[in-house]
Formats: sequence, structure tokens, C-alpha cells
Amino acid sequence: MSDGYAHRSASQRRKLGRSALAHGIAVIAFGLLAWSGAAALGEGVPSLAASSLIAGSGGFAGALALTLTILIRLSSSAVDRTGSLQAARRVMVICAVAAFAAGVILAPGGEERGFAISVSGMMAGTLALFALLAGGGLTARRRRGR
Repeated sequence: MSDGYAHRSASQRRKLGRSALAHGIAVIAFGLLAWSGAAALGEGVPSLAASSLIAGSGGFAGALALTLTILIRLSSSAVDRTGSLQAARRVMVICAVAAFAAGVILAPGGEERGFAISVSGMMAGTLALFALLAGGGLTARRRRGR
């Protein structure tokens, strides 16, 4: 009796399992970033709170979608989710741009402005980098023409 992913070698299943674990850790990290942004909304630093909330929420949603895609691919050979991979990446890039824009718009005047903008830029850049690099193993099969 076939179990749906018997054609995958043990090393392919391990690779997908490690990828799911790494993306699961990203779900937790971005979730904590969103939570810290939500907690900081009333603390008087709206630019950092809004950037954290937007970047964290976008990263959380994107990493969760990627993790679920990997788990589906791990358990089923018939499902190809490259469309969901691209959609998750697009959402994360849009959220990165929005997080940076919110950081710039809401940055306080004076000496703190540069710091608030740079921190917002780092959060947005981290999310954009994750969007670029995440799910790399999922598209390798497609690039090789299989």
C-alpha cells in the first residue's frame, strides 16, 4: 500500500522536515515581533510599534503559509503549491514596504527620528530578506525542470 510520499527518498523527507522546522521557528519569531509591536502601541513610540506590528504580522502570516505548504508537500506527492509560495512572498514584501513606510511616517521629530527610521528599516529589511530566501527548497524541483 502506497503512503502518498513513498517515492520521496528518506533524505528528501528529512530535508523537507528540517525546512518545516526552520520555517516553524520563523513563525514563532515573527509572532513575537508582532506581539511586541502590539504591546508597544501605548508606550509612546508609535513608529516602532507600528513597524513591529506590521512586519511581525506579515512575517508570521508568510512563514505560517510556507510552513503549511512544506508540511502539505511532505505528506502528499500530488500537491504542488508553488503558487502559494509566491503569494506568501508577495505578501511579505508588501508588508516590509508598509512597515518601513509606517516607520518613516510615524517617526518622531528630533534626535530619535534617525534611530526610529533605522530600526524600522532593519525590521522591514529582515522581512524582505526572509521573503527572498524562505522556501528555497520548494522551488528547486521546479527550476530543474522536474
